[in-house]
Amino acid sequence: MLLLGKNWRDQLMARKQQAHQYFKRIKEFVEGEKVITFLLVQEVSIRQKSDGADYISLRLKDSTGTIGGKIWEDVDKYRGLAQGTIVKLEADVRSYRGTLDLNVRRIRPVQDRDYKDGFDRRWVETWTDYDIEELWSRLKQIVDLIGSEPVRNLLHSILGAKEELLRFLPAARQTHHPFFGGLLEHTVWVADNCVRLLDNYRELDRDVVIAGAILHDIGKVEEYSSGPVTDYTARGRLIGHIVMGRDILLHHARHIPELPKEKLAHLEHIILAHQGLREWGSPVVPITPEAFFIHMVDNLDAKMRMFLCAMKNAPEDQEFTPYHDALERRIYLGWMQKPELEDGTGQNEEPVQAPDSRTGARKPGT
Repeated sequence: MLLLGKNWRDQLMARKQQAHQYFKRIKEFVEGEKVITFLLVQEVSIRQKSDGADYISLRLKDSTGTIGGKIWEDVDKYRGLAQGTIVKLEADVRSYRGTLDLNVRRIRPVQDRDYKDGFDRRWVETWTDYDIEELWSRLKQIVDLIGSEPVRNLLHSILGAKEELLRFLPAARQTHHPFFGGLLEHTVWVADNCVRLLDNYRELDRDVVIAGAILHDIGKVEEYSSGPVTDYTARGRLIGHIVMGRDILLHHARHIPELPKEKLAHLEHIILAHQGLREWGSPVVPITPEAFFIHMVDNLDAKMRMFLCAMKNAPEDQEFTPYHDALERRIYLGWMQKPELEDGTGQNEEPVQAPDSRTGARKPGT
């Protein structure tokens, strides 16, 4: 049905609101109920039951969370289901080992008529709550705080080459900032927090800290793919973002001969050591105060984002969140109000503005 006349925007919004009321989100699922909804296929694989018959195992997501799913019947009909597909499905919500899971009865790719009936891609795509342009502007402001011209030129070279992916990709597939724009948000927050704290640690090399904070995760622009579902590239699986980040650094440094060798070596060390421990993936541990400083600030931002996302996506009227595997705990909700979302899509309609990297202040009205 076509939307005609001057009130077409109001008609479309009414359809979206009506559709949202009808189609439940993952965090609203209750054991024992039947749901009809739209989800994004994150993972899909063919497996075997105990009798040798095939079934399809799924990992599904929307903007409020992820859930597992199984297709037990008509497996041949759904063998072509691909990762990255947005689907409409009908399923029974069940509990398996204390975790909700879907027994999928019917499933199909989203169709044009679903959009006309009010479906919105934002239901299944999770983006940073912050405006991408604002984040990018803040990042450039932080780069300009670097006093050394060769170091500053190095940052401009790398960011200019990697801008498109840095603005789009998540910071991780599942742990921290696992949403589009998450890598940029995390990079800005780590760098911004370092700038704020540097006045309390004047012994540190300010230029190296700022540059290292911005570059610590730069290898992820080559480790992750840029499709609707974030996955590893072949090189990403083979090499990993830490070594890939060091390679990016060295490639661009070759074109800046005036860059002091000791500064370059220090930045290499920061990238290689930023995860802190060998068992956490770093080939070396931080052995300079600047590298240790960045590791701690990086870890703080990652963990805090895990806390805040878990709280935002917690089921309604619960005192604690479900157990969080990465944080290894349940989070208490009683003393902190969960963020309110304005438009019912899982994201704020107006993106939140990033704090000013120089003052930490938000613009009036934000």
